[in-house]
Amino acid sequence: RRVLRASAAAGGGGEGEREEQDGAAPWWRRLYVNVTGFPFPLRPVLKRRTVRTELVPGRMWSFEQEHGLGGTFVAVNIRMTVIKLEASGELFVHAPVAPTRECVALLRELDAPVAYIVLPTFAYEHKVFVAPFARRFPRAKVYAVRGWSWPLNLPDAFFGIFKAGEIVSGDQTTPWAAEIEQKVLGPCSLGIAPYVEAVFFHKPSRTLLVTDAVVCVPREPPSCLSRASVRESAQDRFFSRLKPGQRALADVARGDSWPEPTFALGWARIALLALYFGPYDLLTPEQSFDAVSERLLVAPVLRQLVYSRMTDAVAQFAIEVASDFGFEQIVPAHFAAPVRASPRDWLEVFSFV
Repeated sequence: RRVLRASAAAGGGGEGEREEQDGAAPWWRRLYVNVTGFPFPLRPVLKRRTVRTELVPGRMWSFEQEHGLGGTFVAVNIRMTVIKLEASGELFVHAPVAPTRECVALLRELDAPVAYIVLPTFAYEHKVFVAPFARRFPRAKVYAVRGWSWPLNLPDAFFGIFKAGEIVSGDQTTPWAAEIEQKVLGPCSLGIAPYVEAVFFHKPSRTLLVTDAVVCVPREPPSCLSRASVRESAQDRFFSRLKPGQRALADVARGDSWPEPTFALGWARIALLALYFGPYDLLTPEQSFDAVSERLLVAPVLRQLVYSRMTDAVAQFAIEVASDFGFEQIVPAHFAAPVRASPRDWLEVFSFV
C-alpha cells in the first residue's frame, strides 16, 4: 500500500505550532482535575498542556492535549479541531478537550466567538469534556450524536450535556450546513452498548474530520506528550519482555538501530500499545512500528473489536463518505494531522469489509 505522509504538523510540530508554549505557561494555567474513567481513569489527572497548531491558514486549528490510561504509561494525543466559519466568522469546535485556562486562552486568541460545540462520538474520552467546555462558553450550542452511558444508560443531560440538536447524516438544517456536511456511522448494537461516530467534511478546505475511524501514526511523538513519560516507556521491564505465545525475551537483544533504550523506542512501544491490546513484540518493536507508522489505517483494536462485528454498516458508510465527500486531507482526533489522503485512499483502508 502507498505510504501516506502527514504534514510537518503530524507529530504536533510545524510552523503553526505555538512552540513557545513548552514550559512557558505556569502550572495553574494547565490545571484540570479528572479522576474518572472505567475501567481505568484517564490521565493526566491534574495538569494538561495544550498545543495549538494552525492546519489551514486562518481557517482551521488543532488543539492537542495528552490522553492516557491511568496506571499505565500508554498515552497519545487527543485533538480538538476548530474551524472558523466563512459566512459568520464563528467557531465550530469538534471534539472538545479539557478546557484549561491555557486552552481557553489559546482559543480566545482566535478572536472569534465559539458558536457550536460538537460531540462526534459516544466514546467516553471525548464525551467527558463536553459539559465542562460548554460551561466555559455558555452562549455556544451543543450538538451531539446519539449517546449512551454504562453501566446505566442515563440521558445526556445527566452529564451536563444539553443538546441543541442531534447530529444525523445529511442534515441540511444545521447552522453550519453551507460549509460543513456530516455522515454518521451507527448507532450499531455491539452487545452492552451501540457504536456511533460522525465524520464531517469541511468543503472550503476539502478536509475530512474524524474521531477514531482512521489514524496515521507519526514517527515522532506528538509534542503535547510528556517527554519524561516517553523516555520512561523505553525502559525494559517485565511487560516489555513478554511475547504472546512464546517465552520471555530476557536474552534477546535489540537490533543496531535501537541498541539502548531511546526516545524513539519509547514512542514505538506507546503507539503499538495504543493500537493493539497485545502487541507481538515490545522489546524489539522496530519492525512492527515500521509496518503501522506513516500510513493511513484503521486502528487494529477498533477493526477487531468493533468494525468486524458491523461489517455491512461500515462498508456502506465507507462507500458513502468516499462517494459524497471530495476530501484531500483527513484530520483524526488522535496521532498525526493533517494526513494527505483521497477518497480512494479511504476506500483502500476499509477494503477489509
